[in-house]
Amino acid sequence: MARRITSLLLLLLLLTLGGCYDKQDIEQRTAILAVGIDKNPEAETGLEVTVQIATHHNLAAGGGEGGEGKPFLVTTVRGNSISSIFNKLENMVNGPLFFGNTMLLVISREVAEEGVYNHLDYFLRNAQFRRKSWLIISPGQAKELLDIPTLLHPIPALYLRTALENFVDTKAAPFTMFENFITSLNCPAEEPIAVILGPAGDKVELKGLAAFAQDRMVGELDAAELSLFLYLTRPNSRGLVYLLKPEDNQMELCYEIQNSNLKLHSTLEGGRPSFTYQLWVEGNIVENYLGPILDDEATLRRLEGRLAAKLEGECLQVIRKVQEEIGSDIFNLGEYVRAHYPYYWQEINWREEFPRVPIRVEVTTHIRRLGIRRK
Repeated sequence: MARRITSLLLLLLLLTLGGCYDKQDIEQRTAILAVGIDKNPEAETGLEVTVQIATHHNLAAGGGEGGEGKPFLVTTVRGNSISSIFNKLENMVNGPLFFGNTMLLVISREVAEEGVYNHLDYFLRNAQFRRKSWLIISPGQAKELLDIPTLLHPIPALYLRTALENFVDTKAAPFTMFENFITSLNCPAEEPIAVILGPAGDKVELKGLAAFAQDRMVGELDAAELSLFLYLTRPNSRGLVYLLKPEDNQMELCYEIQNSNLKLHSTLEGGRPSFTYQLWVEGNIVENYLGPILDDEATLRRLEGRLAAKLEGECLQVIRKVQEEIGSDIFNLGEYVRAHYPYYWQEINWREEFPRVPIRVEVTTHIRRLGIRRK
């Protein structure tokens, strides 16, 4: 009797063991490395989606001269929606689509200006799609970035991701991941941003920053303006400031910002908040056309004053452009207002109020090193 009970228990335990009936071989999956979304050029409505797919046999061969070909495949499919396009693509390839390795989601400027939320909904609902994927804007067609003929890496998606990470490491661009974009999109006090990346021959170039109002791209900052935007939104930013001679616009010196600190202050003026950015930067003189007069302490103080005035003026120009031309609070000042002035926040429409809010900038510069000086 005891033997029968033991045998029955063992049989019941077998039912709890996992099996491999639903296994999915990695070789049978179609790994999507990058996705590009463009408008359908042959129809007034609809989309053209380009995907970069890993080819496993060529990945093993390395994709070099000894391999059988490229370690990736780029293909384009057209349709009326993202889901219908991927259903069509899945019927074209040998195996189910897998988004767990997707590194990039590239959206053309044309699509971004019409609104992206409906196109992102598919990826938001897809459990496989990585929230850490980069979301970037292409000034032209998105598919051009996915098949860029670069020699720096055999797989364009990996090259683009590495380039974006280098831009962030060198403080040239902010992180603009899919999850950051969706979080800002769903926050009433924030507006989304995305890096603009464009092809430049066999390489890519940082073109600037796309500014959104809700899910529509409404303007952009170029690469130089992006550096100034980072000074006002990210501490420890770096960059270059040039001083020119007022009489002939010839360069006097180049000041490289090595470190920066930022404080934001706000007060209520006439029932409306006003903001003051206090920016402190320090750096080195990396180019000097003034000669040995930099040995004079008074001259250094005057140069620091001129550098501060120039940086302050350029930051204010970016703020005015964002307020008057773009009209989108990409500085996320609305989040500050909502946290510090909740009653005021409830009474106003911040998107309408933001362009009229007074914003000031105060800059302090410090020259830390002069480098080797000639006598």
